[in-house]
Amino acid sequence: MEKIYNFAKKDFFIFASTYVAIIFLVLLCFFPVCRAFERSEQNQAIAEIRDYASSMLGELDLQEQAIFNATRNLYSDRDFTSIYYNSTRSSSSSLFYDMTLLQKRIKLYYQNLEYVQDVLVYLPKFNYVLTQNYIFDSRDSFYSYIKSSAFEGTPDWLETFPLNNTGISFYSDQLTDCVNSEEIRNSLNFSYYFPTYGDPNIRMLVIVQLDPDAVAKSFLLKSASDYGFTVLKNGDGEVLVQHNYPDNLAEKSWEIINLPQSDQGYLTIGVKNEYFKPIHQATIRLIFADLGIAFLLGTIASIYFAYRRSRPIERILHIIHDMDRQPNVQNSFLEIEGTVLNMISEISHCKTTIESLDTMVADSLKEKLFISGLSTEQEIHSFQQYFGDFSFSMNALVFSIPEKTTFSKEISLKELLYEQLLQLSQKTIILYQAENYIYCLMESVSGLSDLLSNCLKHIRELHNQSVKVGISNPFQDISYTQHASTQAKRRLSAGYRIDGVYVFTHTYSSRAVRSLISIQDLDNLQRALLSGNGQNADRILETIHQTISHSEQNSVELRQMFFSLRSVYATVCNQFSLEAERNGETRYHAPILPNDLDEYDLDSVYEVFRSLNIELQQQYEIVMARTARSLGTDILAYIDQNYTDPNLCAGVIADVFHISEKYVFQLLKSCCNETLNDRILRLRIDEGIRLLTTTDLTITTIAKKTGFSSSNTMYKAFMRVKGISPSSYRGKEI
Repeated sequence: MEKIYNFAKKDFFIFASTYVAIIFLVLLCFFPVCRAFERSEQNQAIAEIRDYASSMLGELDLQEQAIFNATRNLYSDRDFTSIYYNSTRSSSSSLFYDMTLLQKRIKLYYQNLEYVQDVLVYLPKFNYVLTQNYIFDSRDSFYSYIKSSAFEGTPDWLETFPLNNTGISFYSDQLTDCVNSEEIRNSLNFSYYFPTYGDPNIRMLVIVQLDPDAVAKSFLLKSASDYGFTVLKNGDGEVLVQHNYPDNLAEKSWEIINLPQSDQGYLTIGVKNEYFKPIHQATIRLIFADLGIAFLLGTIASIYFAYRRSRPIERILHIIHDMDRQPNVQNSFLEIEGTVLNMISEISHCKTTIESLDTMVADSLKEKLFISGLSTEQEIHSFQQYFGDFSFSMNALVFSIPEKTTFSKEISLKELLYEQLLQLSQKTIILYQAENYIYCLMESVSGLSDLLSNCLKHIRELHNQSVKVGISNPFQDISYTQHASTQAKRRLSAGYRIDGVYVFTHTYSSRAVRSLISIQDLDNLQRALLSGNGQNADRILETIHQTISHSEQNSVELRQMFFSLRSVYATVCNQFSLEAERNGETRYHAPILPNDLDEYDLDSVYEVFRSLNIELQQQYEIVMARTARSLGTDILAYIDQNYTDPNLCAGVIADVFHISEKYVFQLLKSCCNETLNDRILRLRIDEGIRLLTTTDLTITTIAKKTGFSSSNTMYKAFMRVKGISPSSYRGKEI
């Protein structure tokens, strides 16, 4: 009986010890897994919110570009052009009618753009202020209507709005004015200034107001819109837009996500911890599941070991006890030598593997640094651990790789650039080659552009290779490297074909350089092309060519002149396209304008636009001639319907059709080969003859019905045309 009791006691001990040990081991393994699962799911949710916000920042860039394009199209609209050229003869009522047409065009251009709250257009030439819903005939009436606290101390802010240079300028700032007399709403404004047609000293202001709450809300993932807030700040730390910002921000209750600096500024997103509640619940469910698994495994293993009497705990203790004994082995030199050689081989293999892994890690970090961007704190920390601290001012460089390289196999362009850059700075320099570019991150040193010019000159003279580089603006935050690289690459691409220039510190198409062509010449050229005067357009181009040829010019200035002329020709093509559309033409093909030239010299620019003059003259004869015929037919129909009006004249017709009186006479001459007065007089006399022969009305009554101012005027007209008086004509015919 005692033996049975001892056996049962041992079985119970085996069962209990095994059960407790297995449960402990299972829980010890599963608890870190559960915590890692929770952290991974939460990090994945945060990364999803961050990626969505980053993509929406890019969408905001596209939205900004769409607003700029819409504003450029509005500025190039033919209604703006016609108002300028016809304003000298427009009455106040006609001018107000023109403004209503412009207001319709404003609504048309901005109706499909997201976030647009209102659009304000100020035309200083006419002192009119237009919005999508209101028309103000003066600035004073506009100021008295709006509520604004953004320009306190500057009562006439439309006239003093900041602008230093002639041309198209852009300002992005926070204003609190909105054209509404009942409430004040914040708005994020994009403001543009354009030179007025014909007079560059008078500018047109366009302010596109965006709804800041809608812009800020767009950065939040839809699933997190009820749990988060967003704040977008500019480079100076001023809040541009925000959404659902709490009054009392307790950091323990929020998960704060800071996106790195972008072209739009700094974006901060806060998400309540309640948003991650489903993740915590899933983790708790997993923990309970782990407990169940632990109890089940413990029970099965304990029963098994108790049945086999294997005593696993005792065996483990026995193995630990045997480890303290001296091994009973023979000292074999050959065995030790073989072991050492195997260890050396394994170490060499591990070294090769570690080096390849190190290269992969470095390339991955460089790709994120220059191409995809360091978007998380963990990536930035990993980069700093690998490459060191980058707390100093930096520049991003992008070098072009020549299509045909003559570098020796012993030294590559990347190594050669690294040797040259080491002479400029003692700080860490990072180089990364992708596609046809070599990206570089280095310390921002004084006179960097001049130093790089000398380095590239050395490479050209020593290796006969032309390497060019684009340089970004200096920056401090390592996470901004991707945007800086994009900026440097854009500057390099914009000036890549400019001969004699190898270092690009800004985009040359927007560089403030000496203007080779005046605004007045551009305006005269546009007038000549729109009026179909090809000879005058050729003469203006010839004058510009001769004037510039007597002075020195470089390829940068010629490139600037090319795009100035191209903007004029693009406006003219747009006008012709609109005319063709209004005439019902569905197969109109506008001339193709060149986007760039392979080589910028004066003769090449002159020949390009000289050939375009011929094409545009042909287009004018096709499109504008049909427009003139259609307009002439409409004028004839209008005269036929209104010749009985005694006030009918060229001025009235010009106001109705929004053209000049001179153009009215030209259209009638080309359409019916008779003057305006002759046609009106013929119609009135024909109607007078009909009334004389078919009715018993008096001469005075007939004169009023046919549009003559008096019976005496009708008498003179009959004597001049028919050679007989109206009463004599009636008696003779009857």
